[in-house]
Amino acid sequence: MPHQALCPRYEQDTAPPFRSSVSGTARPLQDGVLSTVTGLQKVLRAQSRGLTQSSDGGKGNGFSEKKMNVTKNVKFEKEANEDKGSTSQAMATEDPQDITKIALTLAKDAITAAVKSAEEAENPVKNIDWITHGEFTEEKGRQQVEEFVLNWEYQGRWEHYTEFLRKEDVLHSFYYIYCVRWSIPTARRPIAQITASVYFTIKVNKNKPLDTPIDVSYVFEGHSLVHRPGEIRFREKWLRDIIEAKYVLMNPNIFQFNSIGIFQNILGDF
Repeated sequence: MPHQALCPRYEQDTAPPFRSSVSGTARPLQDGVLSTVTGLQKVLRAQSRGLTQSSDGGKGNGFSEKKMNVTKNVKFEKEANEDKGSTSQAMATEDPQDITKIALTLAKDAITAAVKSAEEAENPVKNIDWITHGEFTEEKGRQQVEEFVLNWEYQGRWEHYTEFLRKEDVLHSFYYIYCVRWSIPTARRPIAQITASVYFTIKVNKNKPLDTPIDVSYVFEGHSLVHRPGEIRFREKWLRDIIEAKYVLMNPNIFQFNSIGIFQNILGDF
């Protein structure tokens, strides 16, 4: 497609991590996970001790019966492992320290997932109600893009403006390309020399019903990862990285003096 050079069409697999302190909603989940893991450790250690005691020598018919039962159980577990790839027998014979490591890893993953779910529930990713195919016009598309980026969280020093770039006729759809340019003007340089752009593509399908919402995607300048509204939380750092990369290209000797705080240098130079 002609617009792919500007906005490559790749779907996003992961989202950048969102870090925050553990919220009140996540604490009960965290306590429950830790309790479950503690119980898991006790069960695994008991199984390990049981197998060890069963394999020791003994006297009497009672011991012989137990030994036969243990042999049958071990044989059954071995066959199950071979057929289904089970790892229960290996876990039972693990060293207690290894069991503890496994349990702690499971606990860490569970806590991370619980905290993330709680944060998303308390502060969901913001989106807007996008218009339908029948309501769409070039200007309404620009207004919707502007409304969407106003939901992003960023410091007040950033300024931006949204403009329509072009319309492309591609097979069964029209692609409307918009650009949102970001910069940080200062009193010394009210017109910033370096900007960071975000390119939006609104796809209007020629064959879809008029009441179907439009398809929207966007990419950041210099990146190929395609984002979709409502699926990932905006990070101001993405804009800063673009500005810093351009500044370094314009000032190749900057690392000889200061390799930390490039963004602060940019604001100082502006």
